[in-house]
Amino acid sequence: MRKALLLSLGLVAVPALACSGSGFSGNALPAGPDDDASVSTEPTGDGGAGTGDASTLTCKGARADCNKRANDGCEVDTSSNPKHCGACGKTCSGGQVCASGKCSASCPTGLDNCGGACVDVQASAEHCGGCGKACATSANATAVCSAAKCGLECIAGFTPCAAGCCSGPTPPPLQTGPTLSAGGNHTCAVTASAGLKCWGSNGSGKLGDNTLTDRKAAVQVSGLTANVVAVGAGNIHTCALLSTGEARCWGGNGEGQLGTGDNLGSKIPQTVSTLGTGALALAVGRDHSCAIATGGVVKCWGVNDHGQLGDGTTNSSSAPLTVSLPRAAVAIACGSSHSCALLDDASISCWGANDAGQLGDASVDERLTPVVVAGAPAGILTITAGISHTCSRTTSSIHCWGDNASGQLGDATTTSRLAPTEVPGLVGATQVEAGTYHTCAVDGASGVECWGLGSSGQLGDGVAASSSEPVKVSLAGLPISEVAAGSSHTCARVAAGPVRCWGSNSRGQLGNNSLTGSASPVSVFGM
Repeated sequence: MRKALLLSLGLVAVPALACSGSGFSGNALPAGPDDDASVSTEPTGDGGAGTGDASTLTCKGARADCNKRANDGCEVDTSSNPKHCGACGKTCSGGQVCASGKCSASCPTGLDNCGGACVDVQASAEHCGGCGKACATSANATAVCSAAKCGLECIAGFTPCAAGCCSGPTPPPLQTGPTLSAGGNHTCAVTASAGLKCWGSNGSGKLGDNTLTDRKAAVQVSGLTANVVAVGAGNIHTCALLSTGEARCWGGNGEGQLGTGDNLGSKIPQTVSTLGTGALALAVGRDHSCAIATGGVVKCWGVNDHGQLGDGTTNSSSAPLTVSLPRAAVAIACGSSHSCALLDDASISCWGANDAGQLGDASVDERLTPVVVAGAPAGILTITAGISHTCSRTTSSIHCWGDNASGQLGDATTTSRLAPTEVPGLVGATQVEAGTYHTCAVDGASGVECWGLGSSGQLGDGVAASSSEPVKVSLAGLPISEVAAGSSHTCARVAAGPVRCWGSNSRGQLGNNSLTGSASPVSVFGM
């Protein structure tokens, strides 16, 4: 099967937050039977996007490898190329055009004459959307055009990755961010129409409704009635990612949390500077945020007192700074004072505060630049970060590390861990989400299980008690698609759409039109 990856100007064109967690919401061309090419010798590569100069390509259809370089695929369309009309090296006479692999005097109806080539500009990689608009090429791939949009098809032995086409195992999918996020004492959720609503504490304007009034039920975020693909709630600020690739933030901005290049707070969404429309994913920490930009580059902004921005300093920044990583990132997670990135080889790099071992490098040393998590399991798909702990998920397990004073690592102890430790009994979980001192997961049966601090009822099992191992949330069998863990409250999205919340409710963060906490899930009003 061929692998397809949509590109824009040669770069991955994929749009989509949350601090604690961070599925590929890409615009990939549909994969289908290989009707273009196969490599008849073994490709070479070191796991990255190498040259892969295999000596022989077997092309199918009208595509041909006329330059005999396998690493750029079947680069010629012999159905329309006047220099290779019907076959490599068969040139049409002066004044003739090439149509359907034959030289002729003029182009048939429906095809454009592009320098002697009769082409369908809706499907020609050399003239995609108009004559002369050639699709960008990439190593180990064939440029393609569909509906006047460029894309790449990886040659055999290579798979789509943030850098283009990589050899080796298929990389983890890009995590664009959650559609439900719980902050310190407020909550936000993307609606069925891709708008955004928030509720709870509104100090600093973090609900985004152009007021400072706390809300006990969901209210509309100003200007975000459509195109929202992810949201992240911090302590005093909130951010959202749009389908256009634009990131917007609002709320408190004393340390540059909004990424606007200044320290002016805002009660309505503001565009994050310098990212433009290139944001692919976004994560929000307590007072800092990070984004994955085009090409898998990570950029962070806001508070940097423990090096959580990853730029090698402890200087806060009101504009995004680039984090130096060894590979392209596919997921990002922000805790209170640390950040982590899942890379396209399924390894994890973390940076920032490490007093409880939350960076997972077998030390408690603060790191101003990324370090590799030691002993991480193979096949990691997602990551999430709490105040001082971090977790990862594979198809078969959840591992956590860092602070465990409240049992938030879920290993039936309260012993902190400097390296990943498995949470027993959670085979097949589809999500893991770290809160301040507790952690929750959507299990393989679409239920929710939580562990850690439970004094405010945030574990959702009907009692206000902590647990160092997973307990089932009382959801009466409702199928859950997503969970969000905040400071002292938790929320979950029922697969059919409604949101349920439980835990502390001192500022209305449960959204049930009251200020009374609940150790069992309650319905959010206004969603």
